[in-house]
Amino acid sequence: MNYLTEIKLFNEWLETEQLPSNAIVLWYALMFTANRCGWRDEFAVSFSVLQSRTKLDRSTVWRMRKVLSERGIISVEERGGNRSALYRLHSFERLFASQRTTLTATVHRLNRDSSEKEKTSKKEKGSSTSEERKSCAKKREMPRLNRAQFLSTLDPVWREPMTVWLEYKRIRRESYRSESGARKCLSLLRNLSGGKPTVAAAIIDRSIANNWAGLFPLPPVQPVRGQHPGQIIHPATDERARQLLEKLDRK
Repeated sequence: MNYLTEIKLFNEWLETEQLPSNAIVLWYALMFTANRCGWRDEFAVSFSVLQSRTKLDRSTVWRMRKVLSERGIISVEERGGNRSALYRLHSFERLFASQRTTLTATVHRLNRDSSEKEKTSKKEKGSSTSEERKSCAKKREMPRLNRAQFLSTLDPVWREPMTVWLEYKRIRRESYRSESGARKCLSLLRNLSGGKPTVAAAIIDRSIANNWAGLFPLPPVQPVRGQHPGQIIHPATDERARQLLEKLDRK
């Protein structure tokens, strides 16, 4: 498990997911503990140590531990008696890789099912009428986007999400007819994601999961009440700030 990679992916995950601030503090404490233990698959740590590293009381640590466990971020095994519980951290790097693999497999399965249905439909319908053949001929004459050529011109970080989206649109028989249309789609995706490829991938995943034809911004994350870790609370007014400074000078 790579310490910096896990922290980076955890913060990217928080951009689209909600988690109490105290649960975030506990996750960082568990990551620090796992690092101290040499990244073993399982490690034991007492409540008193977690209280010391999070500055939270015992009941809060217990509740936040339950939140992390229910969200699938950690696993906890109680051992009874005076023995400390065993903890297992679930790697965000593996989670993101697993989600990407699952999405790719789903796209391939949809592609295969679509091809099989199309073949069955052609067999049942038999030969087309002359008007249908003329219509098909006109469709074949319409320009089509060269996906491989278009994708080769993109930066690697944007190539993967656009590959998934173009394949999804092809399965829906809504392929872009020109490179201009595909580039406008990419421009829209960049605007909706704020230029972040990971957020863009989440936007695409959401559209595919809901069988949407277009791309839409992710719902805003509700702010967590209370002070965030590392946040400095400033005095409400200049007068209050002056009073605090005078109090410090007298000391």
